[in-house]
Amino acid sequence: PRRPYAVIKLTGPPARRLIANAKAYRHGACQHPHVSSILLNMAAKRVLIAEDEPHIVESLRFILAREGLSISAAGDGETACREASETRPDLVILDVMLPRLNGFEVLRRLRADPGLTGLPVIMLTAKGQAQDRRTAEEIGADAFITKPFSNRDVVAQVLRLVGAGPAEPR
Repeated sequence: PRRPYAVIKLTGPPARRLIANAKAYRHGACQHPHVSSILLNMAAKRVLIAEDEPHIVESLRFILAREGLSISAAGDGETACREASETRPDLVILDVMLPRLNGFEVLRRLRADPGLTGLPVIMLTAKGQAQDRRTAEEIGADAFITKPFSNRDVVAQVLRLVGAGPAEPR
């Protein structure tokens, strides 16, 4: 049997052209409705990065923006909770060691909010201790990545969790 859709991964200028076509379709100027509607959906995926290290934020912003994701950042736990509540991102990358509220407390608050219970969360930490991983999993983290991280691994996890990449077994 024929499959109704194909998954195509593009980056760089081809992706930017297709996203421009998707935006043009929204305004009635593109003639490819199926491709355009799929791209509009992917282009709308929003990621909130809760991290207090500016270099890590910029690194994550760079690698994820190349994938067509919209990125916002919060430098402390209180701001992360507020941003997640107000903007309803499609995914949160959450550092364990944050000022004001640590990442575990932020995750507890996200899971307690009825509007955010299903929000995918990737915990990011310099501490690769087994107890941190267990705590994150018990609270409800969807993935746990230790710094220094592989760009490829971060991108793969993010795309998997926002539904824009191939599913991987957990």
